[in-house]
Amino acid sequence: MKRLSRVWKLYIVYTALLLGALAAGGFLLQSRLEERLIAQCTESAFAMARLVGEVITTTETSPEDVDLFCKRMAGAAGVRISIMDETGRLLGDSSGEAVIGDSRFGRHEIASSISDGSGQAVRRSATVGIDMCYVAQRVEGADIIVRIGIPMRDVTKLQNDVAVLLALLLYLAPLVIVGAVFFVARKLASIGSRQ
Repeated sequence: MKRLSRVWKLYIVYTALLLGALAAGGFLLQSRLEERLIAQCTESAFAMARLVGEVITTTETSPEDVDLFCKRMAGAAGVRISIMDETGRLLGDSSGEAVIGDSRFGRHEIASSISDGSGQAVRRSATVGIDMCYVAQRVEGADIIVRIGIPMRDVTKLQNDVAVLLALLLYLAPLVIVGAVFFVARKLASIGSRQ
């Protein structure tokens, strides 16, 4: 049986190391991408919560019209909007399944907004039954809390689109690199055999 030359042994070792590094890099990039997308989603939701809070206070919406206000604003923005009093009792919600007057105090983002002024959570909605990125912001001077919910399917869709591109790069790059390293190793082996 013919023994492998030193060049071919190095080729196998370097190829294995390269493939391992690319796989580890792919997993790391995927987790960083998810963190960044959730952070971006949260930033956008907080900006929207501040805007909704500003609109509801400047238009002096009556308590009877808060639910209708939520539905109209959510229809235009494509998100879920909930408005609660300072204790977490629901005054209005863009979801048709929500019951006005129910307490939302037990939700993490609401409890945090009551105690700290703002809160956020990524969790499954008990009302609409899907994963949501929630932020809640207390509106100063109005004694209300505005909560914005963005469906995680939007974030997941973007993450999946980027993951497909990343997967193509991670799986095609090694083939190109392995081919190039194979070509170099073959040249080095032929030069070594001539000497």
